[in-house]
Amino acid sequence: MHAEIRVATDDGGETITDLYSWLRQDRDLRRHVDVRRRAPRQTGGAMGVLDIVDVVFSGVSTASGVAAFALSYISWRRAHPRSPEVTITVNGMPITFRNADEETVSRVVERLHAANGGTVGRARDTGEDSETTGTP
Repeated sequence: MHAEIRVATDDGGETITDLYSWLRQDRDLRRHVDVRRRAPRQTGGAMGVLDIVDVVFSGVSTASGVAAFALSYISWRRAHPRSPEVTITVNGMPITFRNADEETVSRVVERLHAANGGTVGRARDTGEDSETTGTP
């Protein structure tokens, strides 16, 4: 499974660099995923996106990788509460997250598991803390 992380901001790449570094330094996460940084393909909707972080989950431990990724992202978000919204795209489905409250944690985990063909509980979409910004 593959997840793509984008941060649309004009901060010169500071936010995406910080998130990338945070994910790369998480030893537990690195046991389950490969974290890479790349430039975006130039398409109509990529305005303001300087770099993209790719997270590639290993097939053997995808469930563990999803949990580790969710925990690492939530920890980063809580340490950077004023950071701009982050869009995580899995299997063509972009999900935008604005904070790190309990509901958001549940959505991150559920959406990643669902993208991998499984489910974890049932998320309530209120649109207040996160939103689906596209369809597959």
